[in-house]
Amino acid sequence: MPTTGWKSRCLPVCLPHTRCMNNDGLAGWVDNRKYPIADHAGQIIGLFGIARDITVMKRTQEALADSERRFKAIFEQLPAISVQGYDRHRRVIYWNHASETLYGYTREQALGRQLEDLIIPAHMRDAVISAVDAWTQGGLAIPSAELTLRAADGSPVEVYSSHVMLHGSNGEPEMYCVDIGIADRKKAEHALRANEAFLHAIIDEIPDPLLLKDHKGDFLLGNRAVAMLYGTTPAAMVGKHDGDFGVPPDLASFFRQNVLDIMAKGETQVVYEDSRDAVTGVIRHYRSIKKPFKSVDGDNQILVLAQDITDVIQAQRQVAESEQRLRQVLEVTREGIWDWHVPSGKVLHNRQWYESLLCSENEVPDTVEAFEALVHPDDRQQVRERLEDMLKGNSATYHSEHRLVRKNGTHIWVQDRGQVVERDEQGQPMRVVGSFTDISYQKEHQHYLEKIAHYDPLTGLPNRVLLADRMQQAMMQSKRRGLKLAVTWIWTGSNLSTTNMDTPLETSF
Repeated sequence: MPTTGWKSRCLPVCLPHTRCMNNDGLAGWVDNRKYPIADHAGQIIGLFGIARDITVMKRTQEALADSERRFKAIFEQLPAISVQGYDRHRRVIYWNHASETLYGYTREQALGRQLEDLIIPAHMRDAVISAVDAWTQGGLAIPSAELTLRAADGSPVEVYSSHVMLHGSNGEPEMYCVDIGIADRKKAEHALRANEAFLHAIIDEIPDPLLLKDHKGDFLLGNRAVAMLYGTTPAAMVGKHDGDFGVPPDLASFFRQNVLDIMAKGETQVVYEDSRDAVTGVIRHYRSIKKPFKSVDGDNQILVLAQDITDVIQAQRQVAESEQRLRQVLEVTREGIWDWHVPSGKVLHNRQWYESLLCSENEVPDTVEAFEALVHPDDRQQVRERLEDMLKGNSATYHSEHRLVRKNGTHIWVQDRGQVVERDEQGQPMRVVGSFTDISYQKEHQHYLEKIAHYDPLTGLPNRVLLADRMQQAMMQSKRRGLKLAVTWIWTGSNLSTTNMDTPLETSF
């Protein structure tokens, strides 16, 4: 019997996969094969059949096909995830819509073309071909990585590319690449790095120490100023503590505990503290603003901006010492000081000013009206006019000798002096500072000298010196006014004579 004939007669007459209804009411599948039966002469004398239930296999195939359709539909709907499929020879077998957008090739343009001819830059071509061929032959998988590939117009495409190897229904390997465009992220990262560099440049140019500490009180960041203070570099400070840079242990412990306490409270605080210069050993004084906050991970952190106020402290000490010396000098010289804020009318005085007027401190209201009320009524207008001359710029300084009324009703003579020490932007006086000296004794002595010079000590009557002085004044006044002067001489003896004097005004006694 010929072999070919026997083989042909052994083939099934039909290979139908027929649907049927199972006992559970669900549709099933049967593989129903029928084979011919031949006699010795080769004549077909009958058929025999084999029926096999393939419902599970069919359902599995349908589920697999349905799953593949769903996943392809999902891939098609993902606008930002590019998915491509390649066969053993790196030819495109799948190209979703996102791949069209990302690389610029339509599905029709891509299908059937090789990977290296589409999106691989020339310098990567050989390496990609070798890696894909090795993987399809059971070699190492290609790891995920950030890559710079090529678009249809030749422009670079920044992607994060992941790869997976599957096998098709025919058993052939299929490589799928999942690419996510990261150009926007790269731009954002570049901008972030630029901003960080700019921020670090600004921070380093801040002349005062600026630092950032973590929840343990260790440095996360320090600018150039604090690094110079500690004799190190900003980079070397990260992860370290104050004690690592020569700060005495007790001071370093204070710094750590202080920031931990502030972070625990969660409130910004201003702390006055000292630190030692690592190079010079000089103690510097700081006014530190400490701002606690939470990191993106929820950890406690604290920002510290320390303003160096060493010069201010030293200046304040010098001012305090100078003021102390001035107070001591003023107490010796018995100078009364007044400080007048012109816009508000507020006048401040020192202790000697109150004592000169027999008042206790703050007993007199600190107003210019109260100050003026203490001036003797007969002198008040003179004082007011001289102050006005100074305020209006008619005179550079204020100077007046007048009387002040004391608490007990008596008065003292004072020599009062003052000067504008502060003006506003328009040049108007803002602040006037002055002082007075009690000259009552000098005034009394002057009055005594004038009295003994012009009055007879025995009778108390004006003497010839006073007469000559008064006559000289009268003659000068008459000359200025162009008048004549008449003088009557009265002799208290036996005769009384009156003389009309018609002589020139230059005549003198």
